[in-house]
Amino acid sequence: MPTMPTVTSDVTMSNSFLTETIQVYVVTRDYQRTMEGLVQTGIGP
Repeated sequence: MPTMPTVTSDVTMSNSFLTETIQVYVVTRDYQRTMEGLVQTGIGP
């Protein structure tokens, strides 16, 4: 099972590929499922 990313500061995660991004808005029918997928790819929390 893959290791989940960890939060390393207020604005970064251990596998984050985005820098200097403060907010991203996403409209979705199932926000919990979407957030789980985004966190797994390094976008979040």
